[in-house]
Amino acid sequence: MFVSSEAVLVLERLEKEAQTYSVPEGSPGHEGVWTPDGQIRYWQVLPTTGGLLHYLAKGKKAKAILELGCSAGYSSIWLGLAAVASLGKVHTVDMAQAKVNMARQNILEAGLDNAISVYHMNALKFLELNNQKYDFVFLDADENYIRYFYHINEILEPGGLLIADNAVNYKYLMKDFLETISNSMQDRGSVYHIDNGLAIYEKIN
Repeated sequence: MFVSSEAVLVLERLEKEAQTYSVPEGSPGHEGVWTPDGQIRYWQVLPTTGGLLHYLAKGKKAKAILELGCSAGYSSIWLGLAAVASLGKVHTVDMAQAKVNMARQNILEAGLDNAISVYHMNALKFLELNNQKYDFVFLDADENYIRYFYHINEILEPGGLLIADNAVNYKYLMKDFLETISNSMQDRGSVYHIDNGLAIYEKIN
């Protein structure tokens, strides 16, 4: 797996910063962000999950990747590296202006600003306004997973993958979503106990 030296440095820095970053709910640039405990953190995926996202997106040769919830850009960079390999593009969305600013700077430093576009927008609003089709979607947003899913399923290409984070540690908040993907008669969905838990859903047709 080739990862540029610039991207490696940014990823390693973000892994360290994630251990200590914490600001109170409602802080400037984070207005309206839902938190489980009153503190806003990076909430980025762990390195194992980041590498897996890269592996899955690259293996799918994904050209149109959507990420809902970019935080400081850690997972965006992993996905961007996969997009570069397939001459694709990543669209990533976050409602916190402070996180969007961080992500844009980190993506620039990683040398991936031509492969990743960062949107400052509510994820549900983005889905309602956007008609583009995607072949890979990473969902790492707030607790409204089932609402996001119905929109995502409309724009996910046949054969496309939806990866949802926090399927184990916050499964009590996404019961409807997990039941929906697990009980689908046409498509395939499973939960894997990797890091915070990943739900992987493949749209068959």
